[in-house]
Amino acid sequence: PALIIETNFFTSTWSIVRQAAKRREVFLAILGISWFWLVGATYLTQFPTFAKDIIGGNEEVVVLFLTVFSVGIGVGSLLCNRLLAGEVSAQYVPLGALGMALFSIDLVAASQRVVVGELIGVATFLGSGANWRLLGDLLGLAVATGVYIVPLYAIMQSWSGEENRSQVIAGNNIMNALFMVVSALVTVGLLALGFSIPGIFLAM
Repeated sequence: PALIIETNFFTSTWSIVRQAAKRREVFLAILGISWFWLVGATYLTQFPTFAKDIIGGNEEVVVLFLTVFSVGIGVGSLLCNRLLAGEVSAQYVPLGALGMALFSIDLVAASQRVVVGELIGVATFLGSGANWRLLGDLLGLAVATGVYIVPLYAIMQSWSGEENRSQVIAGNNIMNALFMVVSALVTVGLLALGFSIPGIFLAM
């Protein structure tokens, strides 16, 4: 009831972020969540180019990638929930981060073995054994991402005070948006420097 609404956009934004940063554990969770959105935005925006120019797939292959990625995050989220058994803990976050890194590296390595010809559809794509490795890496990356992100959201919501939880969530949303903007800028910068799409994934 005593909250004063600040009408200045920049002042209110800074105030919300400061509220979110009051508890170190909560703010670290917000930074971790924001990193998830940075990496996710990078992958999702580059999937069409990756599928077409690197894999030689048409729009069907792009949809397949997006589907596998989305399902994988869901599976990873359910797996993490099962592992934690209702406990709010960050113990599996490093494991998820490690999985994200390892599957990203192998995804890049697997993409180097693909010979691009004319654009192919899902049926032809799935007919190659090498492409199943790509899909496996993509699924593994997404599952690891689900394991990584679920505890961080739980920590942010559970460990913030009831009196300012909505401001903490708002601060998280602001940081997420900022990191996604950074993702776009970094991607543009890396492409301008001559990085390939797999090179950008490897950098992530």
